[in-house]
Amino acid sequence: MTTITLIGAGSAEFAAELVTDFLSVDALPEGEFRLVDIDPVRLDLACRFAEHLIERTGKGWTVRADVDRTAVLPGSDVVINTIEVAGMRNVRHDYDIPMRYGVDQCIGDTIGPGGLFKAFRTIPAWLEILRDIDFLGEGKLVVRHHHERWDGTGYPDQLARDDIPLAARVFAVADTLDALTTDRPYRRGTRFARARVEIREHAGSQFDPDVIAAFDTISDDTFAALREGNA
Repeated sequence: MTTITLIGAGSAEFAAELVTDFLSVDALPEGEFRLVDIDPVRLDLACRFAEHLIERTGKGWTVRADVDRTAVLPGSDVVINTIEVAGMRNVRHDYDIPMRYGVDQCIGDTIGPGGLFKAFRTIPAWLEILRDIDFLGEGKLVVRHHHERWDGTGYPDQLARDDIPLAARVFAVADTLDALTTDRPYRRGTRFARARVEIREHAGSQFDPDVIAAFDTISDDTFAALREGNA
C-alpha cells in the first residue's frame, strides 16, 4: 500500500490538487494520505475534503491527519512539502523593508526582493523537514539539490555537473516540464512540444545534457498520457 504524506496540507489549493492527482492514477487503487499542518482547523477541513474526494472515486484510500509531522513521517513512501513561512507578521516585512528604499514590489512573487525574503524565512523550515525524513535516503537529496544548475550557478550549494545527485538532475527537468505545461491562474500551460524546445535550449547550462538526451527519447504522447494517468 502506498503512503503519501503532504506537509502543509492546510493549503486548500495544493492539498486538493495533489489528492485529486493521486486519486486519478489507475495504478494506485488504494493507499493512505497522511496530512500535516500546524493549523488544526485548516487541517480538519483538508482531511474532510480528502475523504470526500476518496468517496467520490470509490477507491480504497484512507486519510490520517496530525499537527505533528514526526508522528506520520515514518513509513511514508512519498513526502510532499508545500509549506511556506508566511502570515501577516512575516509577510509585511517583504513589503515594508523594500519600501523604505523606494522599492514598491509585489510580495506574492517568488522573484525580486519578495522572493529573497520568502526564501530566507522558509528554507530553514525546509531543512528541518529534511532532517526529519532522513530515512528516505537519496530522496531527500532531490529536495535539496533540484535547483542546482549544471554550470554550477544554482543553489543552495552551487554544485556543478556530476556533483549534483543524478536523481536531482532528472527531477529538475521533470519539474520544469510540469511547470511549463500546467495551467496557472495567470497563464495557460504551454504545449509539450514548445516546452521541449525551451528545456532543450538550457542543456549544458541549467540541465545535464545526458538527461536532456534521455528526455528527448520520450514522445509528447507519452508525456500527455502520464499527465492523464493513463501510462
